[in-house]
Formats: sequence, C-alpha cells, structure tokens
Amino acid sequence: MREQAEPDAAAAGDRPLPLAAEFTLPRLVVRAGLAGHRPDRLRVSAEVLQERIARVLDCLATTARAAGTGLPRFHQAAEPLLRFTTGLARGADEIGAGVALARGWELQSVLAFDRQRFVDRAVAGCSAAEAAAYRDRFHALLERSSSVLEIMGSETGGLRRDGYELVGEVLLKQLDVLVCIWDGQPGRGAGGTASVMRSALRRGLPVVWIHAAQAGEGVRVFLPGEAGTRGLDELAAWLGASLRLDGGVTPAPGEPKPTALDRWNDFVAERGGRAARFPPLFDCLLMLGGGRRPSWRVDPLHSGRHWQDNWNRFRSAVDSVDPAIAQRMDTALWLPFLRADHLATRYGRAYRGTYVLIYMLAALATLAGLSGLLLHDLKPWLVALELFMIVSMVGVTWIGRRHRWHQRWLEYRAVAEQLRQARMGVWTGRSLEPGAPEGDGGHAGASWVGWYIRACVRQLPLIHASATPGFVRLGIDTIVRLEIEEQRGFNERTAHVQERVHERLEAIEIGLLGALILACTAFLVIHGLDIGQFRTDFEAHALGRSARWTARLPELMTFVGALVPALGAALLGVRSQGDFNAYAERAADTAAQLQALAESVRPGDADATEGPAFEDLMDLEDRTAAALAKDVFAWRMVYARKALSISA
Repeated sequence: MREQAEPDAAAAGDRPLPLAAEFTLPRLVVRAGLAGHRPDRLRVSAEVLQERIARVLDCLATTARAAGTGLPRFHQAAEPLLRFTTGLARGADEIGAGVALARGWELQSVLAFDRQRFVDRAVAGCSAAEAAAYRDRFHALLERSSSVLEIMGSETGGLRRDGYELVGEVLLKQLDVLVCIWDGQPGRGAGGTASVMRSALRRGLPVVWIHAAQAGEGVRVFLPGEAGTRGLDELAAWLGASLRLDGGVTPAPGEPKPTALDRWNDFVAERGGRAARFPPLFDCLLMLGGGRRPSWRVDPLHSGRHWQDNWNRFRSAVDSVDPAIAQRMDTALWLPFLRADHLATRYGRAYRGTYVLIYMLAALATLAGLSGLLLHDLKPWLVALELFMIVSMVGVTWIGRRHRWHQRWLEYRAVAEQLRQARMGVWTGRSLEPGAPEGDGGHAGASWVGWYIRACVRQLPLIHASATPGFVRLGIDTIVRLEIEEQRGFNERTAHVQERVHERLEAIEIGLLGALILACTAFLVIHGLDIGQFRTDFEAHALGRSARWTARLPELMTFVGALVPALGAALLGVRSQGDFNAYAERAADTAAQLQALAESVRPGDADATEGPAFEDLMDLEDRTAAALAKDVFAWRMVYARKALSISA
C-alpha cells in the first residue's frame, strides 16, 4: 500500500496535469457474455436459441437504461454502453455473437489460440462446405468485434493450461451476467460450458441457463446466494440494484450515521474542506526518521506529479499494443485515481496531524498548569492558557470527527490504491475488481468504495492483442518495473523511516526518563534525604542572591517531576497512535513479498525456446494483486481502530 510522497519537480511528465478536484461520474457499462456447446450438442434450433438470447439481452439493456435515469445520479447522463464477450467457437458462441451485434451490443472476442489455428481446429472434421461457411462467419464476426484477444493457449496440455480454460478465465472477468447454453449433462473438462458455469456461480456472478437440448424449457436464472432458479424479472432487479449504490447499508457498530449513499454523495461533492489547510505535523515528525521535508500546501499539481512519470510509462507500454484501451485508461482509472490520491493525502495529513497536535496541546496544557508553581504573578494568565489548550484539543477533535477525516482518509486511500492496481488487469483483459475481504464488506465505507471501483474498472474494454511471447514479456516487464519494483522500493523506504522514527521517539522518552532520574537524585542528595527539614534548613542557611531560588527548589522539583512524565506520556501516545514499529514491519514484509515476486519472473527463468506464456502473465497479475490487496487490507484494519478522540 502506497501513501503519497512529496514529488521532485523533475519527475513530472510533459503532459499537463488535470485538476484533481474535478470529478466525472463513471459511464454506465453492462457486460454480458456467453458460453455454450458446439453444434454436436445443440438439440434446439438456432432460431429458438436466438430468440431466447435476444430476450435476455433486451432485459439487460432495459435494466441498464432504467438504472441510468433518476436521482441520485451514479453514472454519466449518456446511453449505457453494452458489451458482449464470447469465445467465437462454432455453435452457441457464434449464435450469441450474432444476436448481440443485431441488438446493438459491442462485441468482444476471446480466442483460445491465434486466429488461424483457432479456425483450423474449429473446422476439423467438417465438410468442405461447412468449413467454408464457418470461416466466412468467423472472419465477419472478427471484423465487427471492437476488440479481439488471441490468447495463444496450449493445445497439447501438459503443465500448461488449455487455451479454452484460459478463455473461460478471461470471459468471467469481463462479465456482469453469464449466459450459458448448456444441455444439463456433466462437463467434459476445464474450459467447458459446465466448468465455466460452476466458476461463475462460485464467483458470485448471476448465470442465465438456456437449455441446449429441450426446447420446452424456459430461461432459468441462478442468482448469487439464492437457492433454486429465478426468472428474468428477478435478474433485472438484481442487476439494477448492483448498478445503483444501495443507500440502505447500515454502518458498522461505532461508525458515524452516514450510509453508503451519504458517503458517495460526499465523495462526489468532495473538495478537501478544512483538511486542505491543516499543517503537515505528522510529515514533520517523519523527518526524525529521515523523511523528506514536507511542503506546507497539498494541491492537485503536487498530487499528480509524483505519479505522472510512472503512469506515462505504463500507459506508453499499453499504447504500443492497443492505443484505444490506453486512452480509455485515462478516463477510467487515471483521473479517478489522481483525485482519490489527492484527497487521501489531504485527509491523511489532517487526521494524523490531528493526533500529533492533540498530544502536543496536552503537553503544553500541562506545562502551562505547572508553570503556576514558579510564576505566581502570571497564574491567571497561565490558567487561561491552559484552558485555551484544552478547548483547542476538544475543538480540533470535534472538527475532525464531524468531517470524518479518519474515515475519509481510509476510504479515499483504498479507492486510490485499488484503482492503481486495477491497471495491471488490462494486459490479460481481466478487470481486477475489488473483492470484499472477510470482515470488511458489510459497512457503509466498504460498500461505496467497492461499488465505485467496479464502476470505474468495468469501463475498460478487452485489450485488442495477440498474446505472443513478446507481448507477454512486455506485460510482465511493465508490471515488474512499474508496479512491483516501485512498490517494493517505496515499502523499503517506508520501513526504514518508520523504524527510525519509532527508535528515536523511544530514545527521547528514555532520555526524558534518565533526566528525571538525575533530577530526583540531585534533589535527594542536596536535601540529604531529609525531606521534612529540607525547606526550613535550606532557607535558614541560604545567602545572598541564591536565597530566593534555593528556597523554591521544592517547587521547581515538583514542576520537573510532573512535566517530564507528561512529555514522555505525550511522546508515547504519538508513538502508540502512529504505530510506527508495526507499520515498519508490515512495509518490510510487503517489500519482501514483492522482491520474491520480482525474482520469480527474472528473464533468465523463462523458457529459452518458447518464452513466457499468457498464463504466466495472468499468474503474475494474480500474485501481485494478492500481495498488494493483503497490504491494503492489513493497513485498513489497523487504522480503522484508531479513530480520533481527546485521548487520540
């Protein structure tokens, strides 16, 4: 998990940076896909299948248009974008593709092999007339596809996964609803219709079953988490609810009142508020560990500069393969990330600076109260100053809690991190949408965050590419350099800075304790361990100018004896609230995991003859996303329990 660091001016790219304060609603996209049998297992006529597929697609399109209207708005006021993805195999796939195009859907095609091998395998065993007819239909569908991904999967099995199995994996990552043309019989291996259908149900996708062998069977719908089958009306209700954020999510115990819808509305209208003016107290504290000197202001320009070079290089790599999807990445991921990152930086500075300020004010209030022992004439002013410090503590805590600085920091940082990680999925056509880790998905914050990230990610289409070894190497190299290595370096630096801050704060606390021990020892030595007689004897023998100070030595000792523990307690509170040592351990652990990932895909490890395969790229994406998601989840769970309070 990466926090915003102060950028160097030289790191900025040449492209002008957009204002992070601007916000654009995501475009409404509904994605359907189809998996089905080859002609030899289709016992229902093509006309019946076409009619039933058309009914399903029309239901989804109507639901999408209804979800895009009304208030509050969740998407742009534009016609919904309807995408249909399939593998273009003979039989159900090509029937579904034709229906989708006829109904105005955008067609995306995923091929198990390169197109020539794919069509040759598809027509094996066919008559010359059948083969020629399929080739014509196949090439016509390719021409009308908005994007085609040729996976170049294995044909021989062995250690490599079958190409059709990989198609099923990509297909399910491009869908909101899966349509299956299935005869109800057991599957014939990974990548088959039954296997894809089971995988979809396990992942929580609704599945529409159109029977491939019995014309009398109607359309059945399996909804996530519900037993039995439903109809298209229930599917429409489910899809409509998923496209519009549910405002009725109950906050978790101890959370403020706002629901998921309230928090979404806050995010849409977000400008940073009072948090934008908060001084960088926590960042100054990090200077103890060697952190950079922070700038006083955090504006959109600063927030964007740090990531501009990284994003430009990632985008350039994608652009060399598919310029269209590279351009879509700007609006679907980059601009939403930039805004969320900027806001997270502001609220993180305000929240963490607040608890540093609270402990500082507590120590100063103690200092003002104890100073009355020595400065009797200023006692009223010191009491007023102490009251001001206490009122300031209450006031800044109230402002921070009322404007939810803590929760907004956690939520906006989660949005930024997951949007940045989602770009990795572009290489394999698999949208890396957030899952809800156990224990983190039932509250209002998690609800709107997950919904928004999915709305952004589903705008990305399937990449238009052929997964040659060169393409796979480019994807792996880009992820390793710009995601794994960047995050590894960041986490190593973070671990170093956080550990040094922890050690130096602890050293200061030990120094204060040592000073207090010396002061107490000196006092007892001077007194000769006769506490009761000390003041009288000392005043009786004090001479000249030293008399007025020596007579007040007990008050001075009381002042020191109370102030030093108060300062130590304040430093301990900052150290405990900041959790620097635990943060350093988590960062070091994440850095080690990312280092292991980078070493596992060194160029020397690749097969010298065949090169890396598409599934290697998929595996790297999965492992990297899992490592980074684990880090984000652990970070959120720790800081979720550190809400602002008077005791910080």
